[in-house]
Amino acid sequence: MKERYSVYAEFTAGEGKELLLHTLLLETANKIKDIEDCLCYTVSKCKKEQNKIYVFEVWENKIAHEEFMELEVMRNFIKRIATMISKMNSNSGFVLYDGDN
Repeated sequence: MKERYSVYAEFTAGEGKELLLHTLLLETANKIKDIEDCLCYTVSKCKKEQNKIYVFEVWENKIAHEEFMELEVMRNFIKRIATMISKMNSNSGFVLYDGDN
């Protein structure tokens, strides 16, 4: 069984920042879909709480995710969206099993 590294993050957007934050996260998803070690990067919203935005990531391994997060473009992106977030919960370190040998 192949083990993958995954991250699940919940963002609560600041008042009036929901659409911009959601748009920027979607743009990121489109930009990183071609990164070889990123197997999944999805963005979703809660219908009942429009200010809640969720990101689910699956990476080949933890090192690939860490290297991605250290890229200057990602550090700048995080700084940019930090001003739009009123609360963030992140659960990382999940091991995802895909059934491959």
